[in-house]
Amino acid sequence: MTKYKEFRDLMTLKGPDPEINLCLTKIKTFLDLLGKPQNKIKLVIHIAGTNGKGSTLAFLEALFQQNNFKIGKYTSPHLISWHERFQINGQAISAERFEELWLKISQGKGFSELTYFEKLTALAFEYFALEKVDILLLETGLGGRLDATNMVDKPTLCLITNIDFDHQEYLGNTLEKIATEKAGILKNKVPYLSTVKQANLQKVIEEVAAEKEATKLNLKPEILEKIKNLELGLKGFHQANNAYLAVQAYLHLAENYPILNLENNWAYIENTICKPINWPGRFEQVTYNQNHKQKSFIIDGAHNIAGAKSLRESLQIYSQSEIWLLGFLKNKDYAGFLTELFKTNSMDKIKYIIFTNAAETDKSADLNQLKTLATKLGLPENTIQLEGSPEKAFDLFINLQNDHNIGVISGSLYLIGQILKLMD
Repeated sequence: MTKYKEFRDLMTLKGPDPEINLCLTKIKTFLDLLGKPQNKIKLVIHIAGTNGKGSTLAFLEALFQQNNFKIGKYTSPHLISWHERFQINGQAISAERFEELWLKISQGKGFSELTYFEKLTALAFEYFALEKVDILLLETGLGGRLDATNMVDKPTLCLITNIDFDHQEYLGNTLEKIATEKAGILKNKVPYLSTVKQANLQKVIEEVAAEKEATKLNLKPEILEKIKNLELGLKGFHQANNAYLAVQAYLHLAENYPILNLENNWAYIENTICKPINWPGRFEQVTYNQNHKQKSFIIDGAHNIAGAKSLRESLQIYSQSEIWLLGFLKNKDYAGFLTELFKTNSMDKIKYIIFTNAAETDKSADLNQLKTLATKLGLPENTIQLEGSPEKAFDLFINLQNDHNIGVISGSLYLIGQILKLMD
């Protein structure tokens, strides 16, 4: 009964995972006793980076769908349900299957000592091994070197998207330290691709790779130039780099794993990455029906400075936002986020900014502090409204919109998840 209650508590948990313990000793011991399911999966593509991991995997998933592969995907965090983290061919694990596996592995010795993320990761490895997926797209939760996903002994390919500030309390307060942690997913004789741009961080990654004897694959800039001229299936200025990394990874597998029989002509690749791709909450334009009238706006899960920069650049290309609904977790650099987001934005175009709680009040940034920061940045005080309830804040956001306003909701994936629930 205790295990069942713990399962139910997990399924109703809101906000960030309650524990973070960067140490692989307990998860390794537990997986060893479970039979090392992480090493029973045929092909594993392991990805780390500050932003863009999920989008890169979404592009890759689309490219792999040609041959009726069984494609597993493990991502975090979720927007609405924990089940979203475990997908096969785009379908989330069923509640019944999740519960069955949770109750099964919870009987294992040492299970109670694992953090929630370690428990979920162990469940993921067991699920994808039992389901005999052909390919597992595996996203790190936090960092890389000491992340629970880093238990696969021999992944097929490792990817690093970018390096920027986030989770400094766990990964270090310099980009070099963060890069070292992210590069910790690299393995002996395993090829890797990285789209990290900063020369000093490239050097850090190469030093870790040399130490581990990982094999660096060269990028082809001409592919990026082609991609930049396309209208991709995921919107946003930053998606070109994510598609670039995905395409490079796909081409490597096509050329080196003939048994997969992958279609690698450019016409197929271009057609695939330009089709609509499902990756909710990432610069996604959505519509909401209110009183038989459609309201359209953008939702984006950006939650750090790099994400704010990408959001700002994307809005400069697509539209100028006039109404904002923002909520942040208190452990995030929301001051840096707001500074980056509004540093080149035309203040006179902004009509309203609504600040709300991203999760429970004790996990969310203080709304009065957010208001103070916004006014210091030059946003008129009369444009700022505070509403602790995300439901009431969303109602206000919708009611303030008319046919000519462009609205954006951002600041936290947890907030985006709550908004999607309200819309449903």
